[in-house]
Amino acid sequence: MVTSEQLRNIKNTVPTYLKDIHILRETMNGVVVASDGSVYEIERDEIGIWDNVSDHCAIGMMITDVLAEAMNAPDTVRREINAAFWLHDSGKKTERMWQIAIEGHIRDDKGRFMRRADKSEAKKRALAQVGSMEEWENAEAGIPPSVSQLMKANIPPSISGNKTLAEKIVWFADACLTGTEIKPVRQRFDDLENDSKNGVRNRAFSTSFIPQYGISLYDLQRQLGDRYSYEFAAQIGITPEKLYAWLEQRIEERVNLQQMPILSAVRK
Repeated sequence: MVTSEQLRNIKNTVPTYLKDIHILRETMNGVVVASDGSVYEIERDEIGIWDNVSDHCAIGMMITDVLAEAMNAPDTVRREINAAFWLHDSGKKTERMWQIAIEGHIRDDKGRFMRRADKSEAKKRALAQVGSMEEWENAEAGIPPSVSQLMKANIPPSISGNKTLAEKIVWFADACLTGTEIKPVRQRFDDLENDSKNGVRNRAFSTSFIPQYGISLYDLQRQLGDRYSYEFAAQIGITPEKLYAWLEQRIEERVNLQQMPILSAVRK
């Protein structure tokens, strides 16, 4: 288990130009999601902190770097994969603000927020809005288009899944993380569906992808988790059942040895 101090150490090794993007998007100053993956209500957004977003990105970078190294990805590819994961959730706060605006919040007579629009569609539209903004901001910051493209790998482009090894690694790192906790992909999406607080919303979001994939998003994620686990384990030389324990062990070893993810020290 990576400690808070170790997470800070990982983030401290991130080059300034990449760290500044999280600061710009205010995801190194608070919390957008709880440890169970749920999004806080706007009242919590306004007074909360967002640091667990960058914590998630930091531990995810360790996963991407460990996997990429184990599968002999070139250093240039490793740097892009790691940068993509560091940045992939940097727009979470902006995404939440877009979602709130799109949902058309109003207050009831007790001052509580009421939603008028479909949350799943609002979420998709918010993701699209933030994605467009991020691409422009990334370009201005000197982030290569290839990194911006990898940032989107967590939502499979089609039922067949991701195409490149880099995309699969970014996808897998996000799919097996709840906050900073590594979980088997199947377990993570089972937990999201069955969450006592947000299960209904999560299931609605998942099933909203049936027109695109022919199955729900979470069903596809579980299938891809199985497939990529077998692919990665075969390349690493272990059994699929040992992949998650192997990941945790390698991350712990590397953090203890101060072997942090490799990143480009300067912008392009």
